[in-house]
Amino acid sequence: MSRPAMLGYAVALLALAGFVQWVDAHDWRGDPPGIHGWPDGPRSGDEPHYSIILHSLLFDGDLDLGDDYDAASKDGYESGRFWRGRALDHHTLLFDPVTRRSVAWQRIWKSWERVPCEEPGCVPFAVQAPHGFEDLSRVVEVPAHPPAFPMLLAAAVYPFSPEPREMDDVVAQALRWIGTFTLLATFAAGLAAGLPARSALLAAALLGLASPWLAYTKSFFSEGTATAIAAAALAALLGGLPWLAALLAVVAMWVKPALVVLGGGFLLERAWARDWRAAAWIAGIMTAGGLALLAFNLALAGRPLISGANPWVPPSGLRSAWGTVFDKEHGLLPFVPWVAVAAVGLGWRAPGPASERLRLAVGIPAGLNFVLMSAYGALGGSCYGPRYWVPFLAGFALCAAAVAREGGRAVRVSLAVTAGIAAVLSISSALVYLRVWDDSPYEGLMRIGGSLIGH
Repeated sequence: MSRPAMLGYAVALLALAGFVQWVDAHDWRGDPPGIHGWPDGPRSGDEPHYSIILHSLLFDGDLDLGDDYDAASKDGYESGRFWRGRALDHHTLLFDPVTRRSVAWQRIWKSWERVPCEEPGCVPFAVQAPHGFEDLSRVVEVPAHPPAFPMLLAAAVYPFSPEPREMDDVVAQALRWIGTFTLLATFAAGLAAGLPARSALLAAALLGLASPWLAYTKSFFSEGTATAIAAAALAALLGGLPWLAALLAVVAMWVKPALVVLGGGFLLERAWARDWRAAAWIAGIMTAGGLALLAFNLALAGRPLISGANPWVPPSGLRSAWGTVFDKEHGLLPFVPWVAVAAVGLGWRAPGPASERLRLAVGIPAGLNFVLMSAYGALGGSCYGPRYWVPFLAGFALCAAAVAREGGRAVRVSLAVTAGIAAVLSISSALVYLRVWDDSPYEGLMRIGGSLIGH
């Protein structure tokens, strides 16, 4: 590649990253409606609870969250600027370090039913079950969400010594730069797969402009960071560094335990290729990382798995298997229709060498994730779009770019049409991020269009 061409691709990548960061920092609202600055901070769902963990790590140096929830309800910044002075339900596990017993806060109190609370130390939620602890004074509240995501954020922002009141803005900036890294990692993975720079850039553009990942770069959910790790892991695998791919897969698993499918998929892909040395590296590192995670969880909370505030919900028949792909509010294909074209384009026989490499490296982890999501009764909780599929979108974008280069004209035209539709929906939804949760992929566009027509 000539130096001018390299410079051109670098400029294009920077322009793409700059546009993504611009969307992150802006919001469509107002009367008359228009684009305004986006006030940073955790907004809803799990976001304020991750913020509380982060504050506890940085300013208390521990993962005992009881005092942090209390401080947040008294006008502290722990839960973010939009939740100051409000009593939140606790996304915690109550853990007795003597008996090693732990119980989810959500099992003891009804998060949906508030009660009067005027005495110090009272809980403003109705009781649904006795806690059963011998001595409540020695019980500590530890995170019900995996703390690895706020740990990574704490490491990223610690050098800047932010004050509590500055945390929302500093963390939002860190998340934006993680988004930029994700685009670069996707581009690098494309080159490692054997795609030319133009196709690798197309993959980064599909991720950045035509997928729900764009909205999650302005979110305090862990999916944006998980996507960065997954894209880097895929680049390492395709680049012939299985040990690094496995290490990154372990980090992804610590951030979201369900992403164990990433390392498991890499292992199966290398075994399929009969690369036993790489498969052994991946198996060994994933085993060590998994055992370390189990030990960490047992030490922190007395249980081997920490995966969220709510318990595992069994599926109702095939509802989850259908919904995780087709549901109008949280299904993959309604929000990312070009994935279907890429899957059909690959088919049973990949159309070229890059497609062949990506088909299993991306397809096996995605297939394992589909099986896992089919066994879970929820599709993502209260959030925007197919949250559980977001970490896989970089890989899907690479497959689409490979098919666009190596497939036929019909595939390229279909990809262009579906990617164009997805871009319009994704960009509009990211600009009205808060108002499109648990709604159709068209809601953002309809809201912006409706506000313009109404004025």
